[in-house]
This record gives sequence, C-alpha cells and structure tokens, in this order.
Amino acid sequence: GTATAAGSSAMPAGALAELTRLGDPDALTACVGAVVAEHGGRPTVVDYARFESQPVLVVVLVGSPAAPGRRYVVVVGPDCGRSGSGADQRYAVAE
Repeated sequence: GTATAAGSSAMPAGALAELTRLGDPDALTACVGAVVAEHGGRPTVVDYARFESQPVLVVVLVGSPAAPGRRYVVVVGPDCGRSGSGADQRYAVAE
C-alpha cells in the first residue's frame, strides 16, 4: 500500500481481512505502542500492506535507537499488540 500519515491510517475499504482487528482504534494503538516499546522512536507512518504474500501493518519510526538519524521501517503481523505477541514483527530495516 501507499504510506499515509499516522493520524489518517483508517483501514481502507476492502483491506485485508486478516488485519480487520487492527482497524479498531484501540487495537491499532496497542500495536503501534508495542512497536514503539520494542524499537523506540516516534511513529510517522502507519499503513496496511502485504509483505511476502502475508497481510501486515507497516510502521515507520523516526528517532529509533535502532536507526539513529534515519527512518526505521517495521513490518508487523495481524497479532501485533495482542497480549503475549508483542509487535508480531516480521521484518525491520533502517532507510
């Protein structure tokens, strides 16, 4: 998908069914909170996408200790933010 501002990341119509839970504002907040708890920084972009044919949420962080002075892109699965799942991370890269 295309990147959107974190404040406007409402789940688009026809989004991936596996990510429906993350369309709930509380679940999305818990997910992004789990990503920040693991990597630090501040989320600037949150978007729904597919990664290696799997439904994911993409979170772009700035100010993460993992990528000083750069953006840190974290790809997480549908269990992100659930108790015991943490961020359900699938991939991360500094850019």
